[in-house]
Amino acid sequence: MDALLPPEHSLSFGPPGYPGQPVCSDMWVREVYRHFREAWSLTGRMWSSVGELRFGPRRPEIPEEHHAAVVFIRLFFPDHVARAELIDHPGKGMVHTCVRCRRQVLYDRRFDAYVTRLDSPHSDTHRTTETRCADGRAHIILQSQEQD
Repeated sequence: MDALLPPEHSLSFGPPGYPGQPVCSDMWVREVYRHFREAWSLTGRMWSSVGELRFGPRRPEIPEEHHAAVVFIRLFFPDHVARAELIDHPGKGMVHTCVRCRRQVLYDRRFDAYVTRLDSPHSDTHRTTETRCADGRAHIILQSQEQD
């Protein structure tokens, strides 16, 4: 994997467990497709700046393998197969509503879970992260929130 290391600014967006034992979790894959919504690498290779990407809806002459999410995921998991359903319908935004507690949640790769982030009363820079609803169960989102 050393030859495939992504640009330094992308490391914080790597899969759960990276750099030790990366895990290709479905939640992480969905967030990567959402993050790179309608972004294309015309060469099919990792880009060094955003200027090398093209943005817009899917065009028939550009192969699925050139979708930016596919290129990025393959840096960590070379056998990743492009997921047409996520290219066409990656979902909207990064913030969702938990169906159990109705709080706003977002995906956090450190926990491979949806989390609620709260401002810490003790510092302007620190934030606490809640990985569970008040009843102790994991946050979940409706599949319809993931669709356009």
